[in-house]
This record gives sequence, C-alpha cells and structure tokens, in this order.
Amino acid sequence: MKIVWSLMLSFLLLLSTTVFAQNADIKAKLEQYHFNSESLTENLKDADAKHSFELKNINTAGDKKTVTISSFDHTKPVGSKWQLMSIDGREPTKKEIKKFNKEHNTKQAEINGKVDDDSYKILEDNEDFLVLGFRYDRSSLPKKYAFLGDCQGKAYLSKASKQLEKATFNNLKDLKISIIKVKKLLMIVDYGQGKNGIGYLIQDSKSNITAKLLGQEVKMMDENYYTYK
Repeated sequence: MKIVWSLMLSFLLLLSTTVFAQNADIKAKLEQYHFNSESLTENLKDADAKHSFELKNINTAGDKKTVTISSFDHTKPVGSKWQLMSIDGREPTKKEIKKFNKEHNTKQAEINGKVDDDSYKILEDNEDFLVLGFRYDRSSLPKKYAFLGDCQGKAYLSKASKQLEKATFNNLKDLKISIIKVKKLLMIVDYGQGKNGIGYLIQDSKSNITAKLLGQEVKMMDENYYTYK
C-alpha cells in the first residue's frame, strides 16, 4: 500500500510540475503580445462593461435576409443594457422587443465572461501566428453569448503586429442559439485595439451555421458589425 501511495504521489507531483511549466511557458509567450484573459472577454462583459456600441446584425437564411439594429449601453443597470432599435428599417413590435430582451438582457449580477485558465494551450507557433486554444467558463457568460461555452476557441496572435487579430469558434456539441438548433458552427471574430491603443474590441464577426429548422437542414450566415460610441 505504501508503495502504491508513493507512486501515486510521485505521479501527481510530476503532473502538477508539468502543468505549471506549460502555464509558465504560455504566460511568457503571451507577455510579448500584451495579452491577458480580458483580451477575449472585453465584449462579453455585462455587469462591468466599459464600452457602449451600436450593433448591426445581418442574418441570411436561403433567400431571406433580416437586418437588425440594436444598441448596448454600459451605463444602464443590469437587465436593461441591450435595446432593440429596428428590424429591416422599421420599428420593432412589442412582441419582438419582448423576445429580444429575453434573449439579450442578462438578469444575473456579476456576469462578465471568463476564460477557463486551465484551457489555454498553444496549438501552433509558426512564422505568422501564435495560435492559442481556449474555452470560456459557460456559467460566466451573458445570455446572448451563452452558446460560446460549448465551443472551442482559437486566438490568433500576429507575429508581425504583436496583436490579437482574430479568434475562431467551433461547436463541440449541438447548440441552441435563440430558437435555432445549430448542428455546425464556424464563427470568425475580428479584433481591433480599443481607445488609445488599450485592450482589444470586436470589430465584426461572421458565423457560418448549419441549422435544423422544421426538420430540414438549413445553411445560414450571421454577421455582426460594431460601432463604438
């Protein structure tokens, strides 16, 4: 029994030492890019959000295209930060506003989005990019972005600019986004620097989606364009 315990202890010590060395190596590499976990969560913050913006969403399914304009005001109380402004150029109905608020406005306090620190992995280190794998802590995500908790993220850090340029997300299981059952998702997010070159903010995102609607498989494109105030 003592021998078995000794072997188990040795294994655990070796494992913890290896994980620590990997985390230290990742941290050292990321410091070159002025990158931290908030680089990937600034636009996911709800309670502690620091930026207000207008969002233009274009959803295309087959030959049907819907353009939705909404806004996010970081100064408003939790539960009322998102506001639906228009759908296809017209004022939204009360029913549409109610549905939008249910899907966007997070009621819980202290919801700000968080990366699981143990999920960081260097996936690729080539002459153009350092590619970092990561996962979000699902319980930390605002309602609108909850589906990202079931996706694998990849952050692309440019060797030339020393900046975070983009992130991609692939679903690890079937998702439900709004009322849509998503079988396959590829989401590409483009980043730019914040005001005065501090931090990173999403500039736009594009999602290729394979969904199931009324038992039929449908290809969809979802685009988001941010204008900061």
